[in-house]
Amino acid sequence: MLGPVEGRLGGTPVNLGPPKQRLVLAALLLDANRTLSMARLVDLTWPDSPPPSARTAIHGRISRLRAVLAAGRHGVALVSAGFGYTLRIDPGAVDAHRFTDMLARARA
Repeated sequence: MLGPVEGRLGGTPVNLGPPKQRLVLAALLLDANRTLSMARLVDLTWPDSPPPSARTAIHGRISRLRAVLAAGRHGVALVSAGFGYTLRIDPGAVDAHRFTDMLARARA
């Protein structure tokens, strides 16, 4: 997250797909273990004017991300939650969260 959006499962690089799909994943990672609404994902993906097919496109990206994440089975789950999605992951697996945690500990 502190640079290009890249993924590794068990140390092996994984193809996270095209830029908008990586953007959806990045948003879910930044809000790890919290639900992001479909409306928020659409707004983040198309900040100016979403196409009529925006929700369908997000569903497709989520489906492809689930396939990528399920292939590794490393304690990561992308689940439907109400009108949105939650990425269940150990925050320690996300560099942005590790950085925030280390910063808080350093300040203490």
